Amino acid sequence: MLNRESNVSLRLKSKINLSIIRKNYSPDKLAIGLAGNNMTSFKSSTAASNATPSSEKANEGDLYQFPEPVLLFDNRDVSEQMVQQIQSRLLASPSDQLYQLLLDVYRRTGELARAEELVRRWLEFSPENKLAAYQEKIFTQKMLIPGIYKQSEIQPAPFAIFDKFLEVSERKYFWERALGSSNEFKSSGISYGDGERVEYQYQNRNSEVLFLESQEKQNIKSKILKLIDELFERFLIPKKAIKNIEVKLTAYGEGGFFRIHQDGFFKQGNSSRFISWVYYFHASPKPYSGGDLVLFDSNCAKTNHLFSESHYTRYKPMDNQIVFFPSWFYHGVTPVKLLRPGFDSYRFAVMGHISC
Repeated sequence: MLNRESNVSLRLKSKINLSIIRKNYSPDKLAIGLAGNNMTSFKSSTAASNATPSSEKANEGDLYQFPEPVLLFDNRDVSEQMVQQIQSRLLASPSDQLYQLLLDVYRRTGELARAEELVRRWLEFSPENKLAAYQEKIFTQKMLIPGIYKQSEIQPAPFAIFDKFLEVSERKYFWERALGSSNEFKSSGISYGDGERVEYQYQNRNSEVLFLESQEKQNIKSKILKLIDELFERFLIPKKAIKNIEVKLTAYGEGGFFRIHQDGFFKQGNSSRFISWVYYFHASPKPYSGGDLVLFDSNCAKTNHLFSESHYTRYKPMDNQIVFFPSWFYHGVTPVKLLRPGFDSYRFAVMGHISC
């Protein structure tokens, strides 16, 4: 049986001090600075693993550290101040730089509907701008444009979101399965290579997993298979034979997180994972905050993988939604804060990877 009390105490060793971040980065300074690269740093990874957490050693008090911009843009007041400042400048003197700057704020705060509306306006203003065209395809959920999506360049991660993915009865099954199996969940590990080696690294990942029976996986697998051609087309992945669709049920409690990592490498030959997916379900009203999926702008060159710490798209979990994205883009899960006690307040998800 999983000892949740000891896990929670481990998670809570770290306290994120947002006051320091706010002191160092005022809204006005960020609005100017984030237009360029002066707040952008890059990490590289050459490890041959399915999940590649940062090699930086986590110090005590730094247990679930995310880059400062990720923590800052979790603060609603700061981000709204930035939006107002940039909007006023955009009205006075429109430019590609200001459109990109405002779009980046919406991406960082998870305001995807506002991002979609803005990028349409940007493309009307600057129809020849290739970056605007690329991002318009992302946020309007269209196929990407060949020639813009380049593996060698740092770029926003494409994704696909499907609402009301499961029927009411199907969603109810997973909800009851999760709550009725609270004693069967195990600590989540990190798998390497072919998935046979699993390590438990609480400084990099703290969540719980329930491995489902074959028949339980089949329904969600069949629904995903119906979307395969659309997903390959959207992510510009050459059609391949599907070897496997991994399926497991995960739960994130108080302080649960997953540090920045990749699920697979593009054109590396050391991972067969091509598409990652997460199906979310939770109680209503939503009983937690945080637990956001953060997709970092990445390059996926053959030998040197990089990502930007200050440019990313945040997805806030929505009940009965599923999100797909290419497995080689860096991503992470921000710390969860339960709004009320109880296992039924956890951030639940059925997730996995499509391997070819």
